[in-house]
Amino acid sequence: MKLDLNNFILFIGHCRSGTSAVAAIIDSHPNAICSHEIHCLQNSMKEKWSKNKTIEYVVNSSQEQAKKGRRSGTILADGCRGDYNHKIEGQLKDANSVIYSAGDKLAGKDNSYLHKVGINALVKFKDKIGLPLKIIHMVRNPYDIIALERRWYGIMSLRYRSRKRKQKKINYWVDVLKRIEGITKAVKNIDDKDISVCDIYLDTLVNDPNSELKKLFSFLDLPISENVMNKCKNHLNFTPHQRRFEIQWGDTKKRVEKEIIEEFEWFNKYEFEK
Repeated sequence: MKLDLNNFILFIGHCRSGTSAVAAIIDSHPNAICSHEIHCLQNSMKEKWSKNKTIEYVVNSSQEQAKKGRRSGTILADGCRGDYNHKIEGQLKDANSVIYSAGDKLAGKDNSYLHKVGINALVKFKDKIGLPLKIIHMVRNPYDIIALERRWYGIMSLRYRSRKRKQKKINYWVDVLKRIEGITKAVKNIDDKDISVCDIYLDTLVNDPNSELKKLFSFLDLPISENVMNKCKNHLNFTPHQRRFEIQWGDTKKRVEKEIIEEFEWFNKYEFEK
């Protein structure tokens, strides 16, 4: 495999918003690799990984995942499991592969890390690896995320759940979204032409893969071929779990959550029913 890197990819967005599916799609492109949650951003800054070490870990993780088959899944508190097979042809690269884009998928923890240390960590990371950063912001129907979080924690309200077993009510849902909103706005407004962000909507990606895949690959400066498009579209031939229909809401709770959702610009296209 020959590395001729033009950019490095990171993810931001709420957990369970389709980051695993999109990372697998990127990893299947003949000119891209994407590792699975090796904490590139944090380890590069905290553990002082060099550029070469960071890229080496990305390559090794990508190829290990390709050999055993990429999967994502969530075991819920009520015993139900959401499980996807993200193995796609092209993820295992050969000696003749030329790689233009490399990255790591770890949206949730990267959100928390950037919130803690500040957006300038991205500038430092970019300077350290010597590559422009391409940041993918994943968005999914927020009612599905709320429903999945409720079932995950085994409680009836996401807005007021106990964290670390402390009997303290916190507005966790709003807190996470405000972190993501702050990071996304900061990235979009950052005075650095080598750091850019692209919103990718999971629902649009599944229902209209042509437009969203072209947007994704164009953003990453990756060539788009008929073969690449076809295999990615075949992989997207599924319906994301519509968890919002699997729990009891009630009119009051639905109204309260709707008021929260409307505070965030990227959720404007969503309603409960569609």
